[in-house]
Amino acid sequence: MIRSLKILNYINSFRDIRRRLLTFVVVVLATVFSGLGCFSVEQEMYVNEDGSGRGVIKYSGVENLIRGSPFMKFFDPSAPGLELDRGALAEHFADYEGVELRKVDVWTEGDQRVVRLHVDFDNISSMSERDVKYSWDVEGEYKVFRIDIIKRGKKRDIDENKPANHALKKSFTENGFVFKAHLPRKIIDSNAVSVDWNAASWFVPLSFYLSKEGANMSLYARTKATTWERVVDWIDDFLPF
Repeated sequence: MIRSLKILNYINSFRDIRRRLLTFVVVVLATVFSGLGCFSVEQEMYVNEDGSGRGVIKYSGVENLIRGSPFMKFFDPSAPGLELDRGALAEHFADYEGVELRKVDVWTEGDQRVVRLHVDFDNISSMSERDVKYSWDVEGEYKVFRIDIIKRGKKRDIDENKPANHALKKSFTENGFVFKAHLPRKIIDSNAVSVDWNAASWFVPLSFYLSKEGANMSLYARTKATTWERVVDWIDDFLPF
């Protein structure tokens, strides 16, 4: 009986140590994330009437976070600093049909390493990736620019009831992805954070990708479709091929 109580005490002690250690790790991560700006991505697309255009994609983050992220494949791990592997980057964009990587800028802002890509595309849909789909299509009486964001993988909510998670939750809410679009005509309806005539801007926090709740996200900006565009769209739907 005494031996069982000792074992139980050992188990409880181990659980308490593990809980304190996890709390410490969360506090450290929250401090690092909130203090250094975490990681952010900004994509700005300039779309022409026919769907072609150009884009500017900007990635920024602290070195340690980049080294542990999928974006590390674009950097040379043998280099003393975060030196961009331009060959790997060019090879990556070679898989995008109708997309040309035109220019790459790399610089440092404080603790942040910043990479800015300039691309040209034959059609905005060519910029689509596994988790982000772009389109510029007629939908009824509208010509709509749309970004469909697909949530994949295991999701885990951050328990806000734990004081140690407050800063972490705050950081994941304030950091994330900015999407901007400049369209060839006036925007008449959208779910964007801000709209200025033909320009729209959306923000998707990192917490969206971690949350168990909610489905995929669709960002959109509607413009008025011309009569000709509606006729062509009707013909496309009518034809059996």
